[in-house]
Amino acid sequence: MTTVDFSVEGQADGGSLSFHNGMWGPATTLLYQAVELARSGVVDAPTWNVAEVTGTIRGGDLHCLLDALDDSDFAGYEGTVKREDVGLFLAAARPAEVYRISGFEV
Repeated sequence: MTTVDFSVEGQADGGSLSFHNGMWGPATTLLYQAVELARSGVVDAPTWNVAEVTGTIRGGDLHCLLDALDDSDFAGYEGTVKREDVGLFLAAARPAEVYRISGFEV
Protein backbone atom coordinates (compact mmCIF):
# COMPACT_ATOMS: atom_id res chain seq x y z
CA MET A 1 0.00 0.00 0.00
CA THR A 2 1.28 3.45 -0.92
CA THR A 3 1.31 6.29 1.60
CA VAL A 4 2.42 9.85 0.97
CA ASP A 5 3.36 12.58 3.45
CA PHE A 6 3.95 16.22 2.64
CA SER A 7 4.57 19.25 4.84
CA VAL A 8 5.18 22.97 4.40
CA GLU A 9 6.66 24.88 7.36
CA GLY A 10 7.39 28.57 7.81
CA GLN A 11 10.85 29.06 9.26
CA ALA A 12 10.12 32.44 10.85
CA ASP A 13 6.50 32.21 11.99
CA GLY A 14 6.29 28.47 12.61
CA GLY A 15 3.06 28.12 10.61
CA SER A 16 2.67 24.80 8.86
CA LEU A 17 0.53 22.49 6.77
CA SER A 18 0.90 18.73 7.01
CA PHE A 19 -0.78 16.12 4.82
CA HIS A 20 -0.89 12.32 4.90
CA ASN A 21 -2.84 10.17 2.47
CA GLY A 22 -2.87 6.89 0.59
CA MET A 23 -2.14 6.76 -3.12
CA TRP A 24 -4.27 9.81 -3.99
CA GLY A 25 -4.92 13.06 -2.14
CA PRO A 26 -3.35 16.43 -1.38
CA ALA A 27 0.01 15.02 -0.23
CA THR A 28 0.43 13.20 -3.55
CA THR A 29 -0.45 16.26 -5.61
CA LEU A 30 1.96 18.44 -3.60
CA LEU A 31 4.78 15.89 -3.84
CA TYR A 32 4.52 15.67 -7.62
CA GLN A 33 4.24 19.46 -7.96
CA ALA A 34 7.26 19.99 -5.68
CA VAL A 35 9.32 17.59 -7.81
CA GLU A 36 8.41 19.62 -10.92
CA LEU A 37 9.30 22.86 -9.11
CA ALA A 38 12.64 21.38 -7.98
CA ARG A 39 13.33 20.38 -11.58
CA SER A 40 12.67 23.96 -12.72
CA GLY A 41 14.65 25.57 -9.87
CA VAL A 42 11.73 27.18 -8.01
CA VAL A 43 12.24 24.78 -5.10
CA ASP A 44 15.80 24.70 -3.78
CA ALA A 45 16.26 20.98 -3.14
CA PRO A 46 19.80 19.56 -3.02
CA THR A 47 18.48 16.09 -3.82
CA TRP A 48 15.11 14.97 -5.08
CA ASN A 49 13.52 12.17 -7.08
CA VAL A 50 10.03 11.10 -8.13
CA ALA A 51 9.28 9.72 -4.66
CA GLU A 52 10.96 12.26 -2.36
CA VAL A 53 11.78 15.94 -2.15
CA THR A 54 13.13 18.04 0.71
CA GLY A 55 14.08 21.67 0.29
CA THR A 56 12.97 25.27 0.55
CA ILE A 57 10.70 27.62 -1.36
CA ARG A 58 10.20 31.38 -1.05
CA GLY A 59 6.85 32.63 0.19
CA GLY A 60 6.36 34.50 -3.06
CA ASP A 61 6.51 31.18 -4.92
CA LEU A 62 4.26 29.19 -2.57
CA HIS A 63 1.30 29.74 -4.89
CA CYS A 64 3.19 27.72 -7.56
CA LEU A 65 3.06 24.80 -5.15
CA LEU A 66 -0.24 25.18 -3.29
CA ASP A 67 -2.31 26.24 -6.31
CA ALA A 68 -1.79 22.71 -7.65
CA LEU A 69 -4.42 21.55 -5.14
CA ASP A 70 -8.06 21.50 -6.18
CA ASP A 71 -11.31 20.27 -4.69
CA SER A 72 -10.77 16.76 -6.06
CA ASP A 73 -7.67 16.41 -3.85
CA PHE A 74 -9.84 16.86 -0.78
CA ALA A 75 -12.74 14.63 -1.89
CA GLY A 76 -12.71 11.78 0.59
CA TYR A 77 -9.61 13.16 2.36
CA GLU A 78 -9.97 12.70 6.11
CA GLY A 79 -6.92 14.65 7.25
CA THR A 80 -7.07 17.58 9.64
CA VAL A 81 -6.06 20.19 7.03
CA LYS A 82 -9.02 21.43 5.00
CA ARG A 83 -9.07 23.25 1.66
CA GLU A 84 -9.85 26.52 3.47
CA ASP A 85 -6.72 26.10 5.64
CA VAL A 86 -4.56 26.04 2.52
CA GLY A 87 -6.07 29.34 1.35
CA LEU A 88 -5.51 30.95 4.75
CA PHE A 89 -1.91 29.70 4.87
CA LEU A 90 -1.24 31.07 1.39
CA ALA A 91 -2.87 34.43 2.22
CA ALA A 92 -0.67 34.78 5.32
CA ALA A 93 2.56 33.78 3.52
CA ARG A 94 5.30 36.38 3.53
CA PRO A 95 6.87 36.76 0.07
CA ALA A 96 10.47 36.99 1.31
CA GLU A 97 10.19 34.24 3.92
CA VAL A 98 11.74 30.86 3.25
CA TYR A 99 9.49 27.82 3.79
CA ARG A 100 10.73 24.27 4.32
CA ILE A 101 9.01 21.57 2.32
CA SER A 102 9.29 17.84 2.71
CA GLY A 103 7.47 15.08 0.91
CA PHE A 104 7.91 11.37 0.40
CA GLU A 105 6.08 8.36 -0.93
CA VAL A 106 6.51 4.91 0.61
